[in-house]
Amino acid sequence: MPIKDKIEALKKIKAECKNNYRQYANRYKRLKKYDNIIDLTTSILNASSITLILSTPAIPPLFIASAVCSGVQFVVCRVQDKMKIKDKYSQYLTTANQYYSLMNEILIVLHKNHLSNEEYQSYIEEVTDKINLIRDTQIL
Repeated sequence: MPIKDKIEALKKIKAECKNNYRQYANRYKRLKKYDNIIDLTTSILNASSITLILSTPAIPPLFIASAVCSGVQFVVCRVQDKMKIKDKYSQYLTTANQYYSLMNEILIVLHKNHLSNEEYQSYIEEVTDKINLIRDTQIL
């Protein structure tokens, strides 16, 4: 295989890494946003519950509202824990960063003009192995 074909193969691999990076970065951003919304909701419910408990001596029915806020907060926290959102978005971020660093590494090698045909071949094999390692650890 000529060097030009190997360079084109590396460019295609770099484009694939770029697409995968964008995909996982978007997944990370989306899940992080959901997690922040859930955290904000639980904080508001917690503050409401505390406020309602402190107001209970003046208005006794507020104790029921406080219990409802505490119950909803508990359910939301448990759902968040069971869905493992924090684990998922941290894994998405790790995968995105791995694709980004591989993409930059390929870009650096593409700018080198002094590599031989065998060096390109061995580098393509190395990149393929790295992509396989990334794919083994990523979640879909």
